Order: sequence, then structure tokens, then C-alpha cells
Amino acid sequence: MRERLQPAFDILHADGYDLEMAEADGVLDLTIVAGPSACVDCLVPEPLMRSMLQDMLDPTGKAPPPVRLTYPEAGTGH
Repeated sequence: MRERLQPAFDILHADGYDLEMAEADGVLDLTIVAGPSACVDCLVPEPLMRSMLQDMLDPTGKAPPPVRLTYPEAGTGH
């Protein structure tokens, strides 16, 4: 799954974020972590990010895996 999400890892990293990934009970847990130089204004709204990630995971849209997305706390980054 990491290879399918590589574009998201790359884009987030360029804006000062990391993407952590874990899988449990058939749910993909994705956590966006703000680094010290994170661009707060660069992060798209959570529903849009979730949709983009699910499209990367299943471009057909037929069976996107359940995704639990955690965003950084407001005010983190610069």
C-alpha cells in the first residue's frame, strides 16, 4: 500500500509533514504529522485529503479500503 500512497508521502513531505501508516482490523490508519517547518496553509481540508488518499489506494473507486485519517492539531507548524 505504501507504493500506492507514495505521491501523498512526497507531497506532504515537501510541505513539512510526515504520513504515518498502520493497518489494524482491516482499517488503514493514516496520521499526518506536522514537522517544525510545516506549512499549515498548504494542508487541504480533511475530507478532500481522505478522498485523494482513497483514490490513490483504489483508483477504480469500487472498493476503497476503510481509512481512518488523523490530522495534526490546529496551530502546529508555521
